[in-house]
Amino acid sequence: MDIREMQRRNSNKGGRRLGYKLQTPEDRSGRGDNFSSDCMISMQLAAGLPFIAIANATVPGFARQCSALFVGWKHARGPLKAIGTSLAKIASRRGFGSLKIRRIGMSILRVVMAGLAVLLVSLGPTKAELMKARLAQNLSPISGITIIAKAEGFFEKHGLDIEVSNFTTGKQCLDTLIGGGADIATTAEAPVTAAAMSGQPIAFVAGMEYSDLKTLVSVKAGLKTKADLKGKKIAFTAGTGSEVYTSALLKAAGLSASDVTLVNLRPQEMLAALAAGSIDAFDTWEPNVANAKKALGAEVAELDTKGIYSETFNIVVMQAGLSSNPALTEKFLASIIEAETWMKAHPEEAMAIVAKVVGLKEEDLSPIWNDYVYHVAIGPKQLDALEAHSSWRLESGNHPPGAAMPDFSKVIFPDSLRKLDASRVTYKQ
Repeated sequence: MDIREMQRRNSNKGGRRLGYKLQTPEDRSGRGDNFSSDCMISMQLAAGLPFIAIANATVPGFARQCSALFVGWKHARGPLKAIGTSLAKIASRRGFGSLKIRRIGMSILRVVMAGLAVLLVSLGPTKAELMKARLAQNLSPISGITIIAKAEGFFEKHGLDIEVSNFTTGKQCLDTLIGGGADIATTAEAPVTAAAMSGQPIAFVAGMEYSDLKTLVSVKAGLKTKADLKGKKIAFTAGTGSEVYTSALLKAAGLSASDVTLVNLRPQEMLAALAAGSIDAFDTWEPNVANAKKALGAEVAELDTKGIYSETFNIVVMQAGLSSNPALTEKFLASIIEAETWMKAHPEEAMAIVAKVVGLKEEDLSPIWNDYVYHVAIGPKQLDALEAHSSWRLESGNHPPGAAMPDFSKVIFPDSLRKLDASRVTYKQ
């Protein structure tokens, strides 16, 4: 926009009523007592134009950044227009000389520009400056921390542009990472132990959530205690925490796999199987249990199995990626730590966001929301789960040929998290 167009817009926006007009540089000569020639920038603001004009005149390069972030006009239009209008009214009264008016106007503008500079810095880097990365994410409340980090802009705040691909299991997420389709994966301990036993060069960099697995039973099957599972058909999901939980559950009930009939089903298949009577119970994670309760009502009941097995959900990268670009992991972990803090300060809002992203109704997620323990850490909870799952693999034979208990000091890489917050790392190597 040239100066003539500014002058025309100024006239249309009431500049004539206020007794000033924008002038070209040629008009300035010989008109030192005219406020508009001395404080043309202020009059541009009063005319309702974006503040980018003043940024171009005062801080080279600043306007281009602000324009990219849409900061100036969105946040500054009202206040700056008011400042310009007030200055114009002062000028129209001719109470001060032009030099004093100019000094007043420019002093105010310097303060405004300083404030805008602070605002720009607080908003972080532009999109072009963000570090790009791909996240393979299990689309479930167990990924609540990464969901919030994305939805609330914490990734961008810490300099990341995260592209999210959603999956239904942590195994799919880890397979995508190992296959080169992602830079970061959210996954449970089951896929981690399988990968470690297979010699995959993965790096476990943080846990972010844990929650108890549960058992839902058909009321008509007469199941009221763990011991009642004997002789029944129990669904589980092979290769996941559900399988380890089922083994631990049978052991707690004084039973073995030969005392029951085990049926391998995906979590989303279990409800229909229970309703049809082809199974008597199923072992899985939320929200599948809550969904089945809602659908089947009084026909089902939950066994008391609290504390038998907690599945962890974790952040895993490849060792090569961690070594070549440690800043990515550090920025990612800083983002989810901030997301965790925000979730604990805004639990209702966090639940609403997670429910919307994973496709649940808030009233369905609310009863089980507190079952998810969100905490970015590496400690006994994570190590115990990894060792328990590995022991189960070795005992059950569900492991690669020749596999042994993994040396988790070569799988767990705590330095990135320790650098950010040493109190979150209680794992002893």
